[in-house]
Amino acid sequence: ADNKHSIYLQIHHKHIVMTEREGNFYPLVRGEKEKYRLLQQSRMFEGRTGALLGRHVRPGMRVLDVGCGPGCVTARLAALVGGEGEVWGLEPNPDWVQEVNESQGRNVRIVHGKLGAHGEVPAPINNQKFDVIFIRWLLFSFTHHQQILSSLGDLLRPEGTLIVIEFSRSFCSEPPLKILQETYDLMLKLPGDIDIGRKIPGLMQNCGMSIVHCEEHVLSGRVGSAVFHWIKEFLDLQIIPRGLCSKQALSEWARFQQLPDAVLHAPQVTETVGTCHQPPSVA
Repeated sequence: ADNKHSIYLQIHHKHIVMTEREGNFYPLVRGEKEKYRLLQQSRMFEGRTGALLGRHVRPGMRVLDVGCGPGCVTARLAALVGGEGEVWGLEPNPDWVQEVNESQGRNVRIVHGKLGAHGEVPAPINNQKFDVIFIRWLLFSFTHHQQILSSLGDLLRPEGTLIVIEFSRSFCSEPPLKILQETYDLMLKLPGDIDIGRKIPGLMQNCGMSIVHCEEHVLSGRVGSAVFHWIKEFLDLQIIPRGLCSKQALSEWARFQQLPDAVLHAPQVTETVGTCHQPPSVA
């Protein structure tokens, strides 16, 4: 733990803005460029995510979007639940909270706040019960995953559904790139678990949930593809400007971008859907 905290301090010294809480280090910068990257990332995965949500979210439901960001998924959830349903969101960035609340309809309410290290959520969310809870690409930055899933399960109505989408492996490429390996090695030294995706099914089962869907997939693309531009945006925003990669890796990355047959693979994504059959702990 001391070594991981030391790594955090070194990265923080290089001006990467991180959310430091007990059990939670979010290692990505925020701002307009990060918002653009998140929107680009959401567009890449919207087909699969939309199909998954379409199978589990129905009109009239009350849904919670944990870590909703700039509303990448919120609008789709609002359309699925319709005017008789409700979409609640939890987001620590006050600008995004205001933006989403102003841009969506009356059935959307985004609350300013953070998911706690053990799954705590602020009022008034903690007084609600939900048919579906959706969380994507957030648990990797936490350490107390079992407690978080259990706490989220307590917010579900009987027979409610928890949908978790997380990465299981880092970027890779053909030919292999040193900058991707260095980035992965760096992330492994940070608190949290960037390979948490494949562990989610077992953790959900430990909470008494039944797994109704579990699937892994990888998006790939050549230089110039959407996958390439998404990974390039990540490296250009989060890694390269802060000197978090070697000169050799930078030179190799520059040459890689001139190779017409080079291929980049996005991190493997694990989709897990669990259904809560236990009665809620709070009436």
